[in-house]
Order: sequence, then C-alpha cells, then structure tokens
Amino acid sequence: MAEPNSMDIHEAGLALDLPDLIFETRAGAGMNQAQLAQALGVSRADVSAWEDGTEVPRVDVLERLARVCGKRLHIRIDVD
Repeated sequence: MAEPNSMDIHEAGLALDLPDLIFETRAGAGMNQAQLAQALGVSRADVSAWEDGTEVPRVDVLERLARVCGKRLHIRIDVD
C-alpha cells in the first residue's frame, strides 16, 4: 500500500513514482539534466533534486517539463 504522502504515477499498467517519471521523461526526450534545466529556466540542481526525490516541482513546472519533453500532463485525483 502506498504511503499517504507518496506520489505514484500509473501509466499503461506501470507504476512510477514522481522522481522516476521525471527521469524517464527527460531521458526519453534525449536530454541531460543541464539541458532540461536550461529549457525550464531552473538550475541543474533543481532537476537533480526532483529526480532524487528531495524536492517536488510545482504543477506548473511539471506541465512545462512535459511540454518541453514532447508529452502532455494529465492529473487525476481519486477519492477512495
């Protein structure tokens, strides 16, 4: 069972946590951390912190990240 503050991402039957999703999205776009940081107007340290889970980007940053990497951001909130 997921922890209450856990952010799990489910896509096509796969579950990724947010840091893994950010990494996979960036890597899938063929970008390194510095390139993504430059495209988003943030520091490489910010991208690194998102990927190692020590920081969480705001939703507007996630939307820009998705767009820069050629993806769309979909957010769904389920109430159990």
